[in-house]
Amino acid sequence: MAGRVSSRYLVLELQPADGQSSIANVIKTSLEKEVRAAIHTNFGDYGAAMIGQVTKVAEVVDITPRRVIAVIKTPAFHTEDCVGSLDTSLRSVKVGSGREMPIKFRVVAIVGSAPNVRKRILYYMVEGLGVADEKKLKTISERLDTLT
Repeated sequence: MAGRVSSRYLVLELQPADGQSSIANVIKTSLEKEVRAAIHTNFGDYGAAMIGQVTKVAEVVDITPRRVIAVIKTPAFHTEDCVGSLDTSLRSVKVGSGREMPIKFRVVAIVGSAPNVRKRILYYMVEGLGVADEKKLKTISERLDTLT
């Protein structure tokens, strides 16, 4: 079974539901808790087993005050189930001040390896969002290098 990937990375773009508020400083542990709750709500005990395998928030990157990229590590076998759960139940996260922020999100990519996550996020930032600040791109690239 050489080359088999046991986990996938979901790259999500989060935005405030009202489009106006700042979503910067999303609390990573809060997002992880909300992801786990969404999976458990939709899949019950089966979801609990899925959560127990790998599901965790690997990184949260502030792009602009109103856009955040979140990287969620999931079991490869359950990736589509996780996406379905998030579509159904992920509605809010806590931000830096501890208050609940209603959000909307979209899946930017589903990636199989950590190095490819970095490449995919940087590509999306430049091509999809038009970010041209080299210093910001380099800082984010360095943060994503530690992704496991």
